[in-house]
Amino acid sequence: MQNAAFKQYKVHSASAAILVLGDKLAYKNAENIYSGMLSLGIMDKLEYDSTIQGINNLYESGGEEFQRTEAIRNASLSAMMFMLIAKDEGWDTCPMIGFDPEEVRRIFNIPEK
Repeated sequence: MQNAAFKQYKVHSASAAILVLGDKLAYKNAENIYSGMLSLGIMDKLEYDSTIQGINNLYESGGEEFQRTEAIRNASLSAMMFMLIAKDEGWDTCPMIGFDPEEVRRIFNIPEK
């Protein structure tokens, strides 16, 4: 992994390196994500169906660029929350850039989506 990060020292010296990935097709899981709200009565069936349809319409009409941008946004927010929670637990973290994305994809067998 250190080679894929251009031999950065912090990758070698870190207790852990965590990859945060986005999924360009995550919207296709909206039914599963929102089903709990439906079963708990937080949403009624009409609102649930409307929400799912709205999500699908938005992501499909936005195309690949929108899906990619949203995947980056969601992954970034998740990483930020992880880092804030880690800090609250007394752990220091830092985001990093400077790696070969194709090599990281190969090492971890990360799908294109």
